[in-house]
Amino acid sequence: MPSNPFIVGKPVPPERFVGRTALIETAFDQISHRSNLSVWGGPGIGKSSFLELLTWPEIWRIHQTDPSQAVIVLLNCLSIHPFSGSGFWGKVLSLIKTKLDSNPELQADIDRLVQEGKSTAKDFLEVLGKLGAHNKFLVLLADDYRSGRV
Repeated sequence: MPSNPFIVGKPVPPERFVGRTALIETAFDQISHRSNLSVWGGPGIGKSSFLELLTWPEIWRIHQTDPSQAVIVLLNCLSIHPFSGSGFWGKVLSLIKTKLDSNPELQADIDRLVQEGKSTAKDFLEVLGKLGAHNKFLVLLADDYRSGRV
């Protein structure tokens, strides 16, 4: 029996990811339907590695899905100190902004929303609407979400 390639606290690189074929198929089915998916389990089973894999353009090509319209954001909730709702939404919006180099107008809108440090779910929904208006959609990969609870 092969050893577990997943190590607690250190995601494996996408090119070394193994298994989880059904979960990967489910994820791309959910992405194609603009739906959602929650993955949970104990430490060391590959949750963080799985989320990292979904950021890899090659896996999108393997699953015949064009990543060019997706804004793919990987957020580890442990990076938000102290964890709060406004901290969560502000971090999500800031990460979205980093993926929008080709859209300075939308980046400026996000700057305006996060400037006060009191970002809300309403701000997030506003940005989602603007992404949609630009024929983009968000793939938000939130790791260690239970650590904070928005």
